[in-house]
Amino acid sequence: MNSNYRFIFFIFLSFYFGSLFAQDATLKYKNLLPVEGLKYKKTIISVAGIADIEFIKPVSINFGMEFGGYIRLFSKAKQIQKKSAYDIKVADRDLFIKPTIGFLYRERYQTGLYFMPSFVYRHTTPKIFYTEISISGGYYYAKLNVPTYEVTPSGEVNKIKVGFSNAIVGGNFNAGLDFSKSGRTPLNLFGGIGLYYNFPNNHNWTRHIIVQAGVAYIIRRNIE
Repeated sequence: MNSNYRFIFFIFLSFYFGSLFAQDATLKYKNLLPVEGLKYKKTIISVAGIADIEFIKPVSINFGMEFGGYIRLFSKAKQIQKKSAYDIKVADRDLFIKPTIGFLYRERYQTGLYFMPSFVYRHTTPKIFYTEISISGGYYYAKLNVPTYEVTPSGEVNKIKVGFSNAIVGGNFNAGLDFSKSGRTPLNLFGGIGLYYNFPNNHNWTRHIIVQAGVAYIIRRNIE
């Protein structure tokens, strides 16, 4: 074989076996990349302090608490490549149903007790920051805190002995820090704002602007 052909053949074999070796090394390296967070079960239990702000003169603020549980319906992890194929980060995109119970205390009027399931979409970055948006609907019961009377069509004045039942709809936006993402602690801190309406209140929809801040405990279980 001509020496030139032998040289070209040698170069070809070098590139061929070199590429096979590099591909094999890459696969072995990728097999060592952490996959924690790609496939796991997640359940969240949260508690938050809430405040209902009424922008009237003077501004009125009523306080309460809310307890919720996130049940994950759908999850899709997104791998984000940084500077190289070996620098992979994972972002989480989750859809939850969130049953919630809570109360709001209005000193001179009523205590609002509610049950409000929500659909929640949460996006968690490769680090620990996350945002979520939700839509909600449920039942609101206004328990009267003071003696209240009503005038019947016949002109009689009767004391109202029970509260009022309302429908409630709305949604909110939250942002927070999910420390379980780094594997250090199963907690996250969050805060947000929401807008809700209850009906009927004097035959009208009544608007409520809600701010909240709280903490959640996150249960993560790897899938074998």
